[in-house]
Amino acid sequence: MTAFKEQYSKEIQNQEIKSNKRTLKGFMWLFGLLFMIWLFTMEGLFVVDAHIMTMAFIITAAVCVPVAIIGIRNKLGAGWIKYYFLISICAVSGIVAALLSFHATFVYVLPLLFAIQYKNKKILWFTYILDIVVMAFSMLFGFYYGLCDLNVILASNHTREWYIENSMNGYLTMQMYENPVANILIYGEVPRAGILLVFTVMLKYTIMSCHDDEVRIAELTYRMDTDGLTGIASKDKFDDLAQKYYPYVKHVSVIFWDIDNLKNINDEYGHDAGNKAVQVLAAIMFGKTTERIKAFRYGSDEFIMIVENPDATETQTIIETVRKDLAGENLGFDISATVGCATGKGNEINKLVKMADALMYNNKIQNKGDSNA
Repeated sequence: MTAFKEQYSKEIQNQEIKSNKRTLKGFMWLFGLLFMIWLFTMEGLFVVDAHIMTMAFIITAAVCVPVAIIGIRNKLGAGWIKYYFLISICAVSGIVAALLSFHATFVYVLPLLFAIQYKNKKILWFTYILDIVVMAFSMLFGFYYGLCDLNVILASNHTREWYIENSMNGYLTMQMYENPVANILIYGEVPRAGILLVFTVMLKYTIMSCHDDEVRIAELTYRMDTDGLTGIASKDKFDDLAQKYYPYVKHVSVIFWDIDNLKNINDEYGHDAGNKAVQVLAAIMFGKTTERIKAFRYGSDEFIMIVENPDATETQTIIETVRKDLAGENLGFDISATVGCATGKGNEINKLVKMADALMYNNKIQNKGDSNA
């Protein structure tokens, strides 16, 4: 189970890197959208104050620059990256909402959508809290410097300050709050925060469901791919690779191992001793594995090692080091293993296994259990 936890943690790290890459793509889409809106505004296609739109675009671009630098340098594995990205997207959503007001009401949802892909409740709640804090400042800033909500009624594109100035000149006769901060926080912030809360809770349930499913699938996959006694890859895993992977490898060497006299060890010293012998050989073989070298438990006392594209002496070197390490084990009883080896094309992997098995069997007969075959 320790090996499973290590494998699962490694997979979680890989998924986080993938999520960071998707977040970067999201930033690109958002920046591209704002750029297009800015261009259309400059051309007069959108009824938005050009100065305000330009300000929103420039500030957003400034926030996106460090994000782009991180993406270019491909430093996406650090744990702090996701938090920086989420803080940045909250900042961008706050800026856009503050300056564009009713044109960007749903922008506050974006940080939550970015956060959900990390499939972590803590990250989701972190983003929600940050989002509502940013929303409070955004609404206050937008009230004074962003597009005024009166534009919805009057079909204009002015700020609050413009309406105040014109009302003083007699163009508008309506009462305005001298201190609107409380009204904004109570009647604007609270309802939106409540809506985002419901949205966040539903996303949390989605995360929990996805996470539980992924853990179950990962554990089932691990159990299917891993031999329970030794912790190395199982025969099922080998059969899967023999069908889907090794046929596309140019050359492979198959090293077939069989523990000598395992039945006698079980009878004389007990099954725990026999299991220990199996585990020791598996551990030695696993210590030789790399990206190109894999070890599998093929049967009760049978193991195979697959070497991808071996050089002239690599296979023999592996055999010698495994035998040397096995001879150095002090288990309270003698342990040895007979070996057979076959090399050929990857698309003949099953044929090579049979050849290596046959050679191992012949060596066992000729040497009567001597592992010097």
